[in-house]
Amino acid sequence: MGVLGIIIQTEFGLPVYSEMFHSKLESFQMMDTSLTSGFITAMTMFAKQYNMSIGHIKLLKDVTEPDIYGVNMIAIKKGEYLILCFVEPYIYHEIVKEKIGWIYDRVLLQYEDDVRAGKVPTLTDEEKVYIEDILQDLYIRAIVAANKESIDSLLGAIFLKYLGIYGISINSFDNSILYFSGSAEETLKLFLNNLGRRSSIIMENEIIDSYVSLPDFHPVRVYVTNPGVKFEIQNILTNLPEKTVSLYYYIIVEPDLDIHSIVTELIEKLNPFFSK
Repeated sequence: MGVLGIIIQTEFGLPVYSEMFHSKLESFQMMDTSLTSGFITAMTMFAKQYNMSIGHIKLLKDVTEPDIYGVNMIAIKKGEYLILCFVEPYIYHEIVKEKIGWIYDRVLLQYEDDVRAGKVPTLTDEEKVYIEDILQDLYIRAIVAANKESIDSLLGAIFLKYLGIYGISINSFDNSILYFSGSAEETLKLFLNNLGRRSSIIMENEIIDSYVSLPDFHPVRVYVTNPGVKFEIQNILTNLPEKTVSLYYYIIVEPDLDIHSIVTELIEKLNPFFSK
């Protein structure tokens, strides 16, 4: 998972929609929406006084449960709305903002006259599903889930063939983890959080690597490649393809392992699942 939750409200604090997709944010789900809305509005007005806008805020767990990475809260102003998106720190913020733009264009824009008149729009069930679909990459996740056993088998053979591979993951275009194998998911997230900020644009067949050395872990090299796969996001409101986006493959390996033959075989084995 990458996008953990969303809150949509009018610019002046009227709640429109909220959904938390992960247990990390269950306290937000139970919170009085007026409290959250008041906080968002106050922060936005504060920034506006200095001709600025809020980019993102990092939320950390209570000191009794230290968590140096926490959750990033991205604040976006679109038309008559203030939108908060809660994401894992390794997620590409600019892509999440692009997703929010799709949601605004498809769902929220049509209600702006009501909002300006002081009415709170009621989203349809289909619109709520569309929001989750876009934020959670449900279409491509379904493809991964349907082929998981085959992918497990093929990657298992690659792990046996190339000793020194610690983990492989398939990530969405916003860097959300769709599939992982080898390393535990939390270990994979740890490495992703220590790659440093990089551009969300990875060119087709480009390979980018990072050396990661962390306490209590063997040093590794983390490679990410754009395998050239393009898949269409289906717009469930019109049942037509809406956007064409990329996938990324991550490979975590011993620092001195030759990666090129591994990447070539990974692309050969995995791409057919996403090119149908």
